[in-house]
Amino acid sequence: MMHAYTMMAGNGWMGMIIVGMFWLSIIALVVWGLRGLFPLRHESRLSDETNALNILKQRFARGEISRQEFEETRSVLE
Repeated sequence: MMHAYTMMAGNGWMGMIIVGMFWLSIIALVVWGLRGLFPLRHESRLSDETNALNILKQRFARGEISRQEFEETRSVLE
């Protein structure tokens, strides 16, 4: 019965390693969970030229600009 109180102390270094791995895995799970809740926002990987062309196409599709304005601006961007 005396050894029940000092059970981990009886395992020596191996017990310390196991407990350390346990806590590291708990911390890793918490960090992984928080990253899932609060994802990092990455900027679009598209170049500025592609973004400008996409915006131009959207404006043309919505009817904000005429075909002539679309063609002129597209030729400038390309």
